[in-house]
Amino acid sequence: MRFMTNTTRPLLVSSFFALSIGSASGASPASTSYAPPKADTVATELFLLGKERRSLVPTKGAKYGTGRAEIFIHAPVSAVRAAVLDYPAYPKIIPAFQKAKVLERKGASAKVYLMLPILKGAASLWSLQQFDAPSVSGKTETVVSRSLQGNIDALNTRWSFRAVDAESCVLTSDIYVEPRLPLPASAVEHEAQKAAAEAVLSVRTHTEGQWKPVKTVTSKP
Repeated sequence: MRFMTNTTRPLLVSSFFALSIGSASGASPASTSYAPPKADTVATELFLLGKERRSLVPTKGAKYGTGRAEIFIHAPVSAVRAAVLDYPAYPKIIPAFQKAKVLERKGASAKVYLMLPILKGAASLWSLQQFDAPSVSGKTETVVSRSLQGNIDALNTRWSFRAVDAESCVLTSDIYVEPRLPLPASAVEHEAQKAAAEAVLSVRTHTEGQWKPVKTVTSKP
């Protein structure tokens, strides 16, 4: 496919791998009576922020930086794990994905075909992703993937999540992408951060919408 025309270039920069699930500034629907443990400073910062925190992480030996987004989720880590590992349901969990199909499973690893329409449906990005089995380090569980084939040069992703307590967790998404188009680094890195942000927002919306915390009742004197 050819995208490099004067008309499509601006559209592609704004559309590239943007997982459009709504405003990235929406506040979490978490209960106002809840607060994470004060000792968990990262969870407390993200909880008070009420939205994702974006950053750009240097990527050793690569052309671009990696987009990162962290978010507090008021749902058990088991719910987040289930969403992250439910590859066939990605179009439902992350609505901008048009297709997600598991082509092969070996234990907890999987090869997954993903397709994302861009340019208002005029073209599509696709990738065959190798999702490795989840790994655990301390309290953090990580799921990484890399592109084996597709119409992009590279797509590397990393989900990291950990429990804060029984009813909440912190989720991080890292996305590194190399398009085949000669786009400015600033545009590619901006879109990587945007995609990471909207990915964690999608999972938060999905998991918090499914899980309701148990309400405690305080008797009046």
